[in-house]
Order: sequence, then structure tokens, then C-alpha cells
Amino acid sequence: MTYDIHGNVSALLMRAASEGLERVGAPDQTCVVFTDAFSEDVARFTGNASYNVGRGAGVVGARTIPASDGKSVVFVNTSEVRHRDPGEVERLLAHEGGHALLNHRGEDLGGRRGLAGPNWQWEMLCLGALALDEARIETHLRALGYPPTDSICQEHFEDSLYVLNCDVSLALVETGDYVAELARRIVVAQDHLSKLLAYLVPYAGAGGAASPSKLSAAGKRHWDDYVSDLWDARRSLYARCPDASEVVASADLDSLYLSGLQLEIDQLSRLGFERSGNDATEMFVRTATDRRCQHRMNAAIRETEARA
Repeated sequence: MTYDIHGNVSALLMRAASEGLERVGAPDQTCVVFTDAFSEDVARFTGNASYNVGRGAGVVGARTIPASDGKSVVFVNTSEVRHRDPGEVERLLAHEGGHALLNHRGEDLGGRRGLAGPNWQWEMLCLGALALDEARIETHLRALGYPPTDSICQEHFEDSLYVLNCDVSLALVETGDYVAELARRIVVAQDHLSKLLAYLVPYAGAGGAASPSKLSAAGKRHWDDYVSDLWDARRSLYARCPDASEVVASADLDSLYLSGLQLEIDQLSRLGFERSGNDATEMFVRTATDRRCQHRMNAAIRETEARA
């Protein structure tokens, strides 16, 4: 492991980060970059100028990016993790080390564009595949004895469902006739939701992890509206996946990713939208009724006022 440090990082946090990476079995070629300019550095490295650290109701603490020849670069958001407990930092880097492990074995999206047809299908497949990777890593972390991440504690999970409903409702109101922007915002909201659920599934029933049965009345409405119909299907898919410590044959991974594609198409339908067509005539259509959308907006306004 090599470390590139920009800014103040205590020896205690460095030690915690190193322990997390080693415990999960991250490859020796992994490069870890601690930076206060996290968004800018990730945007520069990926070529994605619009990258930002917001993730639903949370903020990104680190991100792992494939480099070349199975190597990975782990960018750590120093301003976000500097004041965290060492145990949290160890867990965060163990999770990122899991991504490096998958990248090192080629168990990622590289070379799999042929699995999907039009670009919208590829985008949906990517959502499903990335969520599946998160679930594999979290399953491995639970086996190693790590507790659930704070992002799936009851309070944060409740907040995430509230933010999801606000994001979907506001996307409809604020984009007007700009369908491409509406599609972009809905896909971002779906990405946040799918990854959140991918963190939750491996820890279902564990102490410290959110339970749908303990949601408030408002949270339960969002759960029933957006998630519950597909909860069993998502749990079943992730249960079929070996954890990140286990090698998966390429054909088996293709099959899992295709199942993830169908799950995300179904999830988009639960959000109230549908995509179809080819690259020349792609369609993004709202399928949720006016009544359903109004109920969602009313809930967003009511809950926002209650939280003020």
C-alpha cells in the first residue's frame, strides 16, 4: 500500500486506515490519497467535472477508483473523516479496500458494455452492478465482525427516505419540460437509494441497523411507496452473491449483473418512471399518476415544515 497525504492526518487515523485495508485484504498495489480537495481531485481523476460529495442524506467519506492493471486509487475525504472515531475510519477504509479487491480481480463493470443494449439499459445495469458490489463488500465486512455503518442506523435511514421523496417530488416540479434533466435527477436519486439498500441488506436484523418495522408513520409511507414491493427481490439477489472475499467466475458475475439490471428497471418503475427505446429515440416517461405525485409532494411539504 502506498499513501499520499495532503493536509493534516493524525497518526492514529493513519493507523486505523491501514488496519482496515489490511484486514479486508486490499491488494498491495492500492494507492491511498488523503485530500482536503476531495471533490476536485476525484473530478480531475475521473474526468467527471460535475462530481460532488452529496449522497442522499449523507456525505461521501472516500471513493475507490480503478486505475490500470488491476490497481486502484482510494481517495479519502480528509475534511470529512478527520474528526471521526478511529473505528469508523478503519471501517470506512475496510469498505474501500473491498472495492480495491474486486477491481484487482476484474470483478467490475470493465469490458461488460455488451451485456446491455441501449445506453439507458447500460446506465441501469451500472446502477444494479454498483449496488451489488456494495452488498458483497458489506457482507464481507459483517463476516469480519464490523458493525453496521452509521448510514443505515434508524435515524439516518429515516432521513434518507425523506430525502428520496423530496428529491423525486422536486425533480418533477423544477425540471419542467426538460426531460433529460428530469431523467438525470431521478437516476441520481435511484442510485442513492439502491446503494443505501445494498448497505442495509447484509445487516438486516443486526443490532444498530435500521429496521423497516421501526419506521415512523411518514417513513413507513415512503417505504411502502418506493421500496417494500421489491425488498424481498433485492434481498434474494444479494443473498445469491458471494461476499467480496470470494472469487466469482466471469459468467456468473454477468448473470448477477443482469439480474441487477432487471431489479433496477423494476425499482425505477416503483419511483414512478419508465425508460424505453434506443439511443436515437430514448423515452423517459412518468408512469406515476397525478394523484400519487401530489400525495408525495404534500408529504414532502408537510415533513419539511415539521422538521423546520
